Amino acid sequence: MIKFLTIFLKKSAIVAIALSVHTVVNAQNAGDKSIGVNLLAGYGESYTDVGISAKFLYNITDPIRIAGEYGILTGSKSEGIVSITTTWKDFGVYGHYMIPISNGTVYPLAGICFINLSATGSALGFSATVTDSKVAFAIGGGVEGNFKNNDNLFYTSELRIKIVDEGSRTHIAVGIGYRF
Repeated sequence: MIKFLTIFLKKSAIVAIALSVHTVVNAQNAGDKSIGVNLLAGYGESYTDVGISAKFLYNITDPIRIAGEYGILTGSKSEGIVSITTTWKDFGVYGHYMIPISNGTVYPLAGICFINLSATGSALGFSATVTDSKVAFAIGGGVEGNFKNNDNLFYTSELRIKIVDEGSRTHIAVGIGYRF
């Protein structure tokens, strides 16, 4: 799985560089701060879920930014007589290397996150349930883009993979942010 992540990150960097061939100056300066909210769709090895995340972004230098974010995803899956509901809570810190493009930026991202995954299951619709929970660390990487609406408001889209000890999760996100 680590090999897959390495290949994915290399390809993401190549795509980001290719998209930045026609660059323009973008208002991403050292000290800039932003907040954002994303709607998420998560795909794992055995289930799909949806959720929301909030993030705070801080530009350390002109091209380097860090982001702290918190997200909650929930989903359900039925297999025969068993129904499973999952909740994925995640707090992560990511680094971004921003590449200006026309009307925005694209960037590869990488980081670590702390995850609390819980699952509740029932069989044949009976109210008796079994609940299990797990806490883990994960590494994540992907590519994201911010597209300016005006000097303060921007839209965002993202593709990210998180590697946890028993598998990986792919998140696709769209959102909105405010720069102040």
